[in-house]
Amino acid sequence: MTLLAGSAGCRIRPAGEDTGHVKGLSVQKRMSLNSVELSGLTRDSLVGGAQRFLSISDSRNEILEINPDASRIVAHGINAGRCPAVADASQFEAIVADKDRIFVLQESSSLIFVLSREDFSCQGVLTLTTAHDARIDSDWKADPNSRGEGFLLLKNGHIIVAKEKDPVTLVEFAPMGEGVSGFRTGDAVTGRDVFPMPRGSDTVYSAIKSWPLSSNSEFKVADISDLAIGPDGSIYALSDQSNGFGKIDSTLRPDEKTFKVKSFWQFPKKIIKPEGLSIGEDSHIYVTTDGGEGLDNFFVLDPF
Repeated sequence: MTLLAGSAGCRIRPAGEDTGHVKGLSVQKRMSLNSVELSGLTRDSLVGGAQRFLSISDSRNEILEINPDASRIVAHGINAGRCPAVADASQFEAIVADKDRIFVLQESSSLIFVLSREDFSCQGVLTLTTAHDARIDSDWKADPNSRGEGFLLLKNGHIIVAKEKDPVTLVEFAPMGEGVSGFRTGDAVTGRDVFPMPRGSDTVYSAIKSWPLSSNSEFKVADISDLAIGPDGSIYALSDQSNGFGKIDSTLRPDEKTFKVKSFWQFPKKIIKPEGLSIGEDSHIYVTTDGGEGLDNFFVLDPF
């Protein structure tokens, strides 16, 4: 465990004007965390109601624990534990926490590593497979670098994964044999919930439904780099290439064929390569970026 120092933040520009549902945001704080290629970011709820954030590094086997004003940052190395493969892992793209464990997604292998909160050791592996869904299988396998970039754990034991691009798609995964449930507001696991898993440390989750981005969506995003749940229980999707984030339909119904982005918030141009998104309980926006050593890579933006 390594304690890192956060630098002082500064406001860089006033909020932009709204244009329909496209809204500008301004940065309240920006700082450089002593890590590189930060990808996923998630809000974590602690005992007593305190709030913190967890971020995963794409190139280092470490998780950063960050308090809301970034005055205290602690780096935790990931312990291989029961999963020798995690020691050589890279391409960590997303992170989610429930009450008991931390889950990190590796894009190219389509694996989710399950970590202990106590010592950050790997306790098991969830394997994502698309082999049983012909609608997504060929697109998923075409490019190992355009697979899962963000994910949500659902209270019924299913997982929603964002396929980055080619095409931008939301995919529901479930233990073998289970049916499609889709998503409704409030379905996502938070740091106060426990994600129900089948017994055993390793489980295969099969793709059972996919929703590509609709050609009739109010807003188009070029890719999805992370998923987050807002205080309203809805899904929000971060886009690196579109440099902002959008609110997704409040439901993903089993009978629907696509999903839509209903509103979009644009980031200031000084935020480059956003890779991690989280929304605080007070609606402040927290973003991590895939920057190099010494560059600002953690931003706190206006409430939306």
